[in-house]
Amino acid sequence: MKKVISMIFLFIVCVLVFSSLTYALWAQTLHVSGRMQTGRKDIRIACYKCLHCCCCPPNKVNCSLLNRQTILVTWKNATHHCKVWVIAKIRNAGTLPVDILMPTITIDNPELRRYLRVRVFFFGPFNRDLRIPSSSPDYWHSCNTPPIQLDPGQSLLMCVLFRFSFCTPHEYLEDPINITISLNYRLWNYGG
Repeated sequence: MKKVISMIFLFIVCVLVFSSLTYALWAQTLHVSGRMQTGRKDIRIACYKCLHCCCCPPNKVNCSLLNRQTILVTWKNATHHCKVWVIAKIRNAGTLPVDILMPTITIDNPELRRYLRVRVFFFGPFNRDLRIPSSSPDYWHSCNTPPIQLDPGQSLLMCVLFRFSFCTPHEYLEDPINITISLNYRLWNYGG
């Protein structure tokens, strides 16, 4: 009996010692400083091409890259029957997946917006490196609708078709028309 009482007493003492040590360690303030990075987003237009139909005179449509996410299209002496395709290869060079959304298309003359017909098509995503075809996307198949998830290292073709309606006043078409196409995207885990 004496042994049992001494064992219980020893057990209570051990529990009190360990609990006081635990409390002493947890009661201290611990300061940790550091920098944490989970990944980076880097969506860019890797390359682009401007295609126009055979009825458009050469050197009337010019495309240029303003930054890694915006293309400027300058259209001189546009006509009703001409159509222009802007094809851009979008690449995810970051480490995070993103959802590609519809691009923002702005025209320098807001009155032309109601006469300009714009259609946007997406093809992909592709895991391999691809080149922009030289044929117009009129007969391409398997287009997707946004949002389209683009994983790191994948590419996507965005094709934008511009065409003026037949009722466009001729005086609007005489001056050069500047159109910008800007990419829109969000991180893949953001709802919306």
